[in-house]
Amino acid sequence: MRLLLFTSFFLLSFLAGQAQIIEQGQVSGRIIDAGTQQPLPFAAVTVWTKTGADSSLAGGTQSDEAGNFTISHLPLVSLLVRASFVGYLPIQQTTVLSARQSTVDLGTLTLRTDATLLNEVKVKGEKDPLAMSTEKRVFNVAKNLTSIGGTAESLLRNVPAITLDENGNPSLRNMATTLYINGKPTQLTLAQIPANQIESVEVISNPSARYDASTSGGIVNLVLKKNRQPGYNGIASVSLGQNRRYDATANLDWRQGRWNVTALYSLNATQNPLTGYVHRTNRSADSGVPTGYFDQNTAIDLNNHFQNGRLAIDYNVNAHNLLTVGGTVAAGAYNSVSDQQYTYRDAAGNRTGSGSRHIDPQNNFTNLGVPWIGNIVLPAKRKN
Repeated sequence: MRLLLFTSFFLLSFLAGQAQIIEQGQVSGRIIDAGTQQPLPFAAVTVWTKTGADSSLAGGTQSDEAGNFTISHLPLVSLLVRASFVGYLPIQQTTVLSARQSTVDLGTLTLRTDATLLNEVKVKGEKDPLAMSTEKRVFNVAKNLTSIGGTAESLLRNVPAITLDENGNPSLRNMATTLYINGKPTQLTLAQIPANQIESVEVISNPSARYDASTSGGIVNLVLKKNRQPGYNGIASVSLGQNRRYDATANLDWRQGRWNVTALYSLNATQNPLTGYVHRTNRSADSGVPTGYFDQNTAIDLNNHFQNGRLAIDYNVNAHNLLTVGGTVAAGAYNSVSDQQYTYRDAAGNRTGSGSRHIDPQNNFTNLGVPWIGNIVLPAKRKN
């Protein structure tokens, strides 16, 4: 009886072990690049069970240096094998493991590169906000937010080393400074130059002998924007702001061979309404008792507008010399129209007098820059 029980236990254990071995399967294969036909090492391979609409991860591995992979201890069911690699389109393949076929070789799996990763990459460079040399410091302000809808006066208030007085005149180290535009003296004031036309600000603290002797206090040179692409180029912009503030700009450029012609027109206007009031009580010097009252209400309308036009013709003599002839015209008005209503009352509050005042100044200007001819020496290109 004991022998029979031992034999039965041994047979059951053997059959259970065989069933345990049969319940595990294996999948293998090789992964290569579709274009080069070379193996793809370290590609990810995962195996998923397919049980109706759901699936679960059954195993996974990475391909070796030869692109080969082997995944063991898999259930004997219908499986989904998925292979992927960075920069390649993933692929998947179904297979079935069973007791009769517990090992499956999927052969060669081919991965193709993802075309969306091979698009052209554009690298755009931008100028440094500050460039320094032995003679000057250059502040690139083309993308400064202050340049939107403002003037050169508001722009220069954010440039280090430049100080503006109450009249908007620039100075360096508390010394009178000469204002230049594109390397030439100008009669325009900072309030008459639109900020959105300024490419960079050059601060020259110690002008060399090639500048006028009257510039010993320093030079602030405003370099205006200019198109340098061949053919016809143009740009137009319109900006609107609160308190009836707006500006518009049109810049046209033609460049062909050694010639370059630039035309510019800009309009900047501000009509900002302001209000103010005065409520005054007159008192006796002895007792401090009110002797009368004065009330005044003021409405101010800032009516400022500025127009600027410029025409310049450049001729490149060679790589280091540029001849330029050009002229500018500027016109505008800076007026503050105000209306005042005032009333006088006695100590009892009775009105004893009233009046009104209307102020409408006519501060108009027109500046014409006589066409000038200049030779600009361009810096030589540095060889690496």
